Amino acid sequence: MKFNINDTVSVKLTDYGISLLEQATTELETVTGSKFLHKQYQTNKWTKFQLWDLMNRFGSHLFNGANPLPFETTIRIPKPHPQIHSDKPTQ
Repeated sequence: MKFNINDTVSVKLTDYGISLLEQATTELETVTGSKFLHKQYQTNKWTKFQLWDLMNRFGSHLFNGANPLPFETTIRIPKPHPQIHSDKPTQ
């Protein structure tokens, strides 16, 4: 199976993960002086991220023995789209 890091995965955020997202948004708003509209993330609800974005946001919080975790350890990976993830060149 091929999976592109621009594809989406779904995770269940923990309270800690939500607080990390809220903190990042607050910092961005402070630096830019702009108000950002963002999703309301809920604990134990599946939330979609592009894989690269998930790694970027939470990578430094994920290591062996990490506690608390920003999201539960089960990740949903959707079935690949056959035309996008094919080895055949597109015409």
